[in-house]
Amino acid sequence: MKNVLIFRNLLLIFVVFLIVSCSKKSDEVAPSSLTGKWKQNGITGKVIFTENGQSITENVNEPADNSIIEFKTDGTATFDGDMVKYTLQGSNLTLGEGTQAVTFVAKVTGSNLTLSFTKDEFFKLLALLGDPNDPETKAFLDLKNKITLFEYNTNYVKQ
Repeated sequence: MKNVLIFRNLLLIFVVFLIVSCSKKSDEVAPSSLTGKWKQNGITGKVIFTENGQSITENVNEPADNSIIEFKTDGTATFDGDMVKYTLQGSNLTLGEGTQAVTFVAKVTGSNLTLSFTKDEFFKLLALLGDPNDPETKAFLDLKNKITLFEYNTNYVKQ
């Protein structure tokens, strides 16, 4: 009887360990699933910000621009003809190096890839690539501290 209880407890511990370890791995992106060409098929999301004490929701639903990103096994990616280094750790995909690097949360489901920005990474990219004299860029940068919800996903389909 004592051996049965010990076995049952060990089995229970093993099952709990298996469930916990599997849930962590399910968020990870396998490098092999990322390798290849991906065609952008739209941008989706939602941004909620406060302006003059009022909460404003902006839904993001932009059509495909058909840009292509290709991830190679050597740790480089080509985006619209420009080559950049990338690293993948779990589901964090970093494009570029040093102060020029931007990190996305990557999710691969079948033949679909979603690259999601955090608010900080979006504004980092905007500061790197945006024209500081452009009124639209300035308006976006002014919104940073007013945003309470930020979801911004670039969606791709494997080619």
